[in-house]
Amino acid sequence: MKKSIILCLFSIITFTSYSQTGTLKGVVMYFFNDNYGDKPDIGSQVYILKNTSNFYHELNSCIKDDYYKTRSDYFQNLSDFSLTDKEMSKVLILIPKDLRKKRKELKSSIELNEYKLNQYETEHESCIKQKLNSNLSDGSEIVDGNGTFYFSDLEYGIYTIYIISKQRNKQLKIMDIKIDKKYQTISHNFKPRILRNKNSVDKSVDDTY
Repeated sequence: MKKSIILCLFSIITFTSYSQTGTLKGVVMYFFNDNYGDKPDIGSQVYILKNTSNFYHELNSCIKDDYYKTRSDYFQNLSDFSLTDKEMSKVLILIPKDLRKKRKELKSSIELNEYKLNQYETEHESCIKQKLNSNLSDGSEIVDGNGTFYFSDLEYGIYTIYIISKQRNKQLKIMDIKIDKKYQTISHNFKPRILRNKNSVDKSVDDTY
């Protein structure tokens, strides 16, 4: 009788452990333009791997420390530039010389940091993709015509998702997700990371001031 109970419990535990897998569905879009809005990011590459600390840190080594400072400076410059717009709105006739100078300096900083960010992100994408391709991951998928991708039979646990945009200049999105149920969904919408802000600067800066 004891043996039967033990065997029954072992079977239940084994079956439960074996059945702990889930399916992940993802949707990847990108902003096309103001007229058409968002579109499926067809052809984007999606990688998934278990969040093991060694490989996770190895991939993080692709991200240069200067990137975070440059990104911070970039958005701070944009914010400062936006404030000068408010100052200009108060000017009735002549724009003060110091305000003109400040706007030109901010514009130069924005353009320089934009260039640096593009360079960093191109290097990051190349480095991460190379490392992913040279290591065994749990899988990779291509985003289909509807903007979706699927991963099935994922053992319960923590995973890291790496999405490399096809339509948005190979932008990279890194997402952590805990697989702890049968069906889960995630989504991401790639925005024009820099162009949207740069255009707003270009339109509002007149070098003849």
